[in-house]
Amino acid sequence: MEENIFQPDYMKILKALRSIGHLPHDAIRDIVDNGFDANATEVSVYFNEKAKSARAKERKELFSVYIVDNGDGMTRYELAKSLVPADTGRDRNIQNDLGKFGIGLLASGLSFANKIEIITKGMNGYLYTSLSYSEKLQTRNPVNEVREATSDEIALIKPYLKQNPSGTMVIISEIDRLPATRQ
Repeated sequence: MEENIFQPDYMKILKALRSIGHLPHDAIRDIVDNGFDANATEVSVYFNEKAKSARAKERKELFSVYIVDNGDGMTRYELAKSLVPADTGRDRNIQNDLGKFGIGLLASGLSFANKIEIITKGMNGYLYTSLSYSEKLQTRNPVNEVREATSDEIALIKPYLKQNPSGTMVIISEIDRLPATRQ
């Protein structure tokens, strides 16, 4: 069997995307734009903090970011492609769309966090996928499972979708690459 020496190394691609250098606000803006590309009329960003004690002084730390839209939602195919480098699963308008090359969601999420989860409601019902950079380092498995969302995942997205028939929630968590700030 002949080895394909021209096949790119998946982990090197993820590492490169993680190192592009997006600032968190630019990364979030890029993900927000995806909602508008999916015909959303509303996209909301939620910052979730948790308390962290530091030398008898309590402070808050960013725990996760939710980006929720009321767009078309994703098909199973689009969701499968959403976390694949250089692919979107959706035809893009290269004149108007910010995300022309299929690296935005992946590069943006990984630029400041270890984990990206997507819950979407569309024509295929509620679906879920995720990517954990640290897990990929351990397993070196390039496949991201796409499955029906669990009842807990549906319960998480439902209040944010309100009465909208479709939409998507991107959850950025295990935040580990924020620029340093003054105390």
